[in-house]
Amino acid sequence: MRLTLWYLASFFVVLFVFGAGSYYAMQASILEEFDRDLKLRIVGIETFLDDQSQFGTEKLGHELQEHGQLRPGGELLQISDGSGNWLFASESMRHLGVRAPDKLPF
Repeated sequence: MRLTLWYLASFFVVLFVFGAGSYYAMQASILEEFDRDLKLRIVGIETFLDDQSQFGTEKLGHELQEHGQLRPGGELLQISDGSGNWLFASESMRHLGVRAPDKLPF
């Protein structure tokens, strides 16, 4: 009986360690993929803004609205200038009322 209880306790310890390790590995993988996707989106938006720089702000806003809806999560897009003024805010973000950043990190 004692041997069976030791085996059972050992099994649950190993199972718990394996489950916790799997959980943290999956969490790290998801966060890394999320960060990679955000970086790709930023590069895409920067490229788009460079390509559209000759157009006025109104035309740029229309183009951003149109292209933002083509991709999942695109309806949650806001772009600010270096001084923290919004250049573009999608309809969904305007309703949320998110403030512009006080100071940009770069």
